[in-house]
Amino acid sequence: MAEVGHLQHARHIQDMSAAKSLEPHWGYAERVVPCVNDPGSCEYLDAVYGANDLGMIYVAILWATLFGVVFVWSVGRRLWPSPRADAVVSANAGVEVLTASKPKGLRLKRTLAAYGRRYLLPDAAKSIFGRITRLQVLILAILACYLLIWTHVGIVYKKWVTPVKGYTDLFNIRSGLGPWSNRVGVLAYALTPLSVMLASRESLLSVLTGVPYQSFNFLHRWLGYIMVIQGSLHTIGWSIIEIKLYQPQPETARNWITQLYMIWGVVAMLLLLLIFALSTPWGIRLTGFEFFRKAHYILSMVYIGACWGHWKQLRCFMLPSLLLWFLDRGARLIRTALIHHQYLPEKSMGFKAVSSRLARFPDNENGDVIRMDFEHSQEAWKIGQHFFLCFTEGSIWQSHPFTPLNSPEVRDGVVAHSYIFRAKGGETKKMNELAAKKLATTADATTSVILQGPYGESIAEKLTPDVNVLCVAGGTGVTYVLPVLLDLVQKPASRDRNIELIWAVRRKDDIRWIEKELDIIWKAAVSHRIGVHIFVTREQSSKTTSLQDIKTIEKEGDIQEVGSASSDASLKGAQTAQAVDVQKIGGEGYSQHPNLREVVNNFVGNTVRGPTVVIIFVHGLRGHPQRTWSGDTNDSTDSNEDNGGRGADSSISRRELLKAIFGGKRSRPTAGSNNTASTRSSDVFWPAELLSHDIPEARIWTYGYNADVINGVFTANNLNSVSQHGQDLAIKLRREVDNEDPIIFVAHSLGGIIVKDAIHQSADKARTKLVVFLGTPHRGSSYADWGQMASRLASLALQDSNREIMRALEVDSEILDRIHKTFINDAHTLSIKVHSFQEGRGITASTASAIETVETIDADHKQMARCANRNDARYRAISGVL
Repeated sequence: MAEVGHLQHARHIQDMSAAKSLEPHWGYAERVVPCVNDPGSCEYLDAVYGANDLGMIYVAILWATLFGVVFVWSVGRRLWPSPRADAVVSANAGVEVLTASKPKGLRLKRTLAAYGRRYLLPDAAKSIFGRITRLQVLILAILACYLLIWTHVGIVYKKWVTPVKGYTDLFNIRSGLGPWSNRVGVLAYALTPLSVMLASRESLLSVLTGVPYQSFNFLHRWLGYIMVIQGSLHTIGWSIIEIKLYQPQPETARNWITQLYMIWGVVAMLLLLLIFALSTPWGIRLTGFEFFRKAHYILSMVYIGACWGHWKQLRCFMLPSLLLWFLDRGARLIRTALIHHQYLPEKSMGFKAVSSRLARFPDNENGDVIRMDFEHSQEAWKIGQHFFLCFTEGSIWQSHPFTPLNSPEVRDGVVAHSYIFRAKGGETKKMNELAAKKLATTADATTSVILQGPYGESIAEKLTPDVNVLCVAGGTGVTYVLPVLLDLVQKPASRDRNIELIWAVRRKDDIRWIEKELDIIWKAAVSHRIGVHIFVTREQSSKTTSLQDIKTIEKEGDIQEVGSASSDASLKGAQTAQAVDVQKIGGEGYSQHPNLREVVNNFVGNTVRGPTVVIIFVHGLRGHPQRTWSGDTNDSTDSNEDNGGRGADSSISRRELLKAIFGGKRSRPTAGSNNTASTRSSDVFWPAELLSHDIPEARIWTYGYNADVINGVFTANNLNSVSQHGQDLAIKLRREVDNEDPIIFVAHSLGGIIVKDAIHQSADKARTKLVVFLGTPHRGSSYADWGQMASRLASLALQDSNREIMRALEVDSEILDRIHKTFINDAHTLSIKVHSFQEGRGITASTASAIETVETIDADHKQMARCANRNDARYRAISGVL
């Protein structure tokens, strides 16, 4: 650039006095045409101006590429948005509506996103980049390669030796170093607006892409490093040319460095190096963050002005940089003015700071913690966003970012704010001293605060009911994850979600910072499946503390009866117990942190969503969704022992036989009754208490329906009863069970017939991989014999409609045959495995077909499904098949 920077100097290679015309070139000095210099100099000028013109084209391509990426990103995130939590949860309290099916495009998007997170989110070269993801480093690498290509292409790499006017023994050496140095300088200028844009808090990039401004800080910092390298190479290149390659010396070098544009160039380079030095970790530690921040602003603006003075032909890059900087500052002021435009005491409108209540938690060893609470009239922010707070009693020239620890809720036109921060040095130290002074005289200490914000992105809007949530925080960092938990407990509970909070603090007393918020979470721990684990890292205990002096909540299984007199049916997920606890893992004088790898692995292993299989238990008629599958641990009769001393082949009374079929007499529940399961404390609901632990990758459900249908189940006036139950089950499967996981059915007694019909009617029948029948009569040829047996036992039946039952069992064998034949066909077509267990005592159920595996359980019809423990032969047999 120095060579043609100021045409008024006679030393310039071009003779302006001999110019017939001037040819304009974007970003460079005008060229004299035709060239009147020696041939070597004219050829060199052709290379210089040609490289400049190509360089400007390459810069245009660079910016067009950036605009294109941002445009596609902006359009894509609006055309194909990710599912939002508020679009999935129904407005009905306690009711979740999950989509019946997921579009293939959404599944593909989620799959690609999962792979991207797995390989691109881990840290990359932490010793070099710090806590930066591979994705950010990849973007930086792509940009660096892009710049490297444009730095070297389109340049003539050749050497020209030209005479020096007035000297016969001196020659100038001209080469591709000049055009290359110009190209590097042009790229440094072109990157300046991008650097300013990446550093803006009121970021246009955030508006378009949805990425929070702080995520661009890494690119801003490393783009600055690239600009330092480019500026240095530009300076070194032209220094070599003007000091070494051009003659005569030292006159040429002295004339070059004393020109005004070169003075501004030296100033710009010195400022750039100073900005770089102050932005390093060592520079920030030496001068302090506040000095760095303010010096960075001032030096950057002076640098842009110096660049303008150095080469005004490239002001097209400097002007946008200044405009972006001033727009950012102006937007901040406007945002602050708007959020504080409130009613004043004299009932007029104006700027009003917020009065915040102060609370102080002394900690002489680690630093006191201050909590601030206030209410402000404004719109609710998004969870995960933060505000910049200015403490007017400290300094109006400083503001610091803080994340509210509470959930944003508008009540009576105002939103509550709560913040905590540890007092170390600078402004937080001033606030701690102020709080201590005020609290010493009054318990209601307050201070004025000016807000600016909110900034950042929402971290909760994509937490749909099928997303498990693991929150990990340390110390005051809990403010980032706490609003997520508070928001989740206010929404309907999701049976398909596990939630855990892992919080590491230095002292147990630190829990008092957020005691009110933790109390809200603890109260919802049972209903929302929330586990809270607090690790105290600098206090030692011989055993785990159970929050005896604070709060303790044990989560219990939420298994309830779902059968009723109505025809409604529902699915209930088996849940396991969780606890809220505090563990002291540190010691006096040293700290120990929780093993996050183990914590994450345990959480993933216990998640509800994302399993490999769904197991659905279906009871028989006159059965119950919980009692059918509950064994008594106090029962002295082992599954390997016969009832009353009878062996498997011993006779059984006809009364016991009929009761085994119909489950004994019990009162019919009335419509609208709770019909709550009456279980003994010794009962073991083994699908939830045993199987869920032995097969952790399975989601376990029980299906409940109107189990008291006796009269007319198969009679002519209600021929579709079984089919209706099957259709109801098929609908529930599609509506309430995730439609991607394979399904296993475990059916007892006549519930197996409902399962067979449900599979045939289901639109997702291909998901069924295995059906386990327990005492289910299958073949139509056996129904007549069964009906005759019931007829012979009619006199001993406990029901009033004995003859109707007998006629029903005889008449509807055709319906049962139809269900059986369609199931056999589906099983063959879909390769569904079938495993049947026959009762070894009393009735022996017929087998389904040749496709099934048949096994005998040494128990009667009712007891064959009631396992008491893991050593129970019945449980070993059934769980072994599963």
